[in-house]
Amino acid sequence: KNPQANEPRSVVLRSVVAMASSRLLRRCAVISLLLALLLACAPQTVLLLNRALVLSLALSPAVLLSPAAAASSTIQQCLFLPALRHALGRSAALTKWGQWAATRPDLVPPSVCEALSVLHAHAPAHAAAISRAEVEAATGASIEDYFDAWEDEPLVSGSIGQVHLARLNGSAVAVKVRHPRVGAELEADFRLLELLARAVDSVPGLRWLDAQSTVKQFGWALQRQASLEEEARWLRLVGRNFEAWGDVLLPAPLSASPSVLIETLVPGAPIGEYINFAAATASAHDPIRGRARQLSVAQRHYIVQRGVDIYYKMLLADNLMHADLHPGNLLFSADGRGGLGTIGMVDLGMTAVLTASEQHNFIGFLQAVGEGDGRAAARCVLRWAGGGGGSGSGGGGSGGGSGSGGSGGGSSGGSGRSPIKKGGYDQRGGRSSQQVAADRTRRNSEARAAKRAAARAKENAATAAQGAQPAATSSGASAIGILAGLHGRIFGSHESVPK
Repeated sequence: KNPQANEPRSVVLRSVVAMASSRLLRRCAVISLLLALLLACAPQTVLLLNRALVLSLALSPAVLLSPAAAASSTIQQCLFLPALRHALGRSAALTKWGQWAATRPDLVPPSVCEALSVLHAHAPAHAAAISRAEVEAATGASIEDYFDAWEDEPLVSGSIGQVHLARLNGSAVAVKVRHPRVGAELEADFRLLELLARAVDSVPGLRWLDAQSTVKQFGWALQRQASLEEEARWLRLVGRNFEAWGDVLLPAPLSASPSVLIETLVPGAPIGEYINFAAATASAHDPIRGRARQLSVAQRHYIVQRGVDIYYKMLLADNLMHADLHPGNLLFSADGRGGLGTIGMVDLGMTAVLTASEQHNFIGFLQAVGEGDGRAAARCVLRWAGGGGGSGSGGGGSGGGSGSGGSGGGSSGGSGRSPIKKGGYDQRGGRSSQQVAADRTRRNSEARAAKRAAARAKENAATAAQGAQPAATSSGASAIGILAGLHGRIFGSHESVPK
């Protein structure tokens, strides 16, 4: 009741509040100063931390839901898979991984393959206003003045960019526009992946994965794909190689800049829309994938067999690899070629020239598979994945070292010499001397085949010399699995497959 008696308490309270406020302000000022200094001295570090935070927040719902998704199919379909697809769509690198995973039902659960297959042609798209601004900057004219017609709604959207339909001089064209900030995001994403790969390689039991090398190869190839001028160059080269194939179509580039590519329109729909899980993923909000597409058995055989022809021609005759040949980048049209149709190839930004060692090992792998020699096939894959080379007389295997033109010998990592034989048998493999001689003859024939392909390889390598990228080993090693998975999903497990 006496105001004067409470006056000392009020003074003390105000003093405490003032002291606390001043301390908080000082701390905020110090933190702000430190952040300003960090941004000034190491801006890349701040951007990297920001990118790590964004990706962590995007991935956290899928990570938190994964235990419940493993126990409940309802949670998996309704919550986990949409969260996973949304998270992967936040990064070009993660989108590319999702596209690859969708083609590997041998490694990834079928339900996840079905959910991620949407990323092949319907990854998150950017706003139409951004596409308009990029195209107008590249062409130097407004959309209405440059094109006869333009569609704001993208036809497809991938990891690097999206495609709009337009008409130019009376002809239908496809206009590919790069997603905004994709280059900077890719650089940040792969710096984060390199840190993760370094941690993986530091674990003794995981060093055989060679994660750092894989991340560097994949990252370099994907960053090159971000330049649409690079894709235009590959389209011209590969288009010339397939000029004589009337049923294989590639877009012809009309104009290219780093962020915009205008090309002729290849008819057809992505093969991913025809494969056997399309009906399972059909929905009201996804009319494109909801189409009920039916193929005859003859058309299915044609797609698979001609697809293998295309892939082998690029590898064996042209010394090239399309390292991004997923079902969204292969188009099929039922018109032409005696009623069977035509096949179109798009998105060649991740094409690569094979080295002599990679070409030799791949030819050796195919020949070993044809002869049913699993041991020789495994040696070729190990040499390819490990960057080993040569076709000499040395025995294969996972060991290190190099012989006279050959790879290291077996588990001992020796000098590459032929294994010591006793009593007419190879003690390491239990093979007869006749089998060893047959292997040596086969390896010599492989070397001759590689030399015959070298003439065509030199022409392509010379054309691609400026800015040519090395083959993405991890993508190449998985390409056979992608073709096998695509074959099974087009035919279905119940179909008989021709030999």
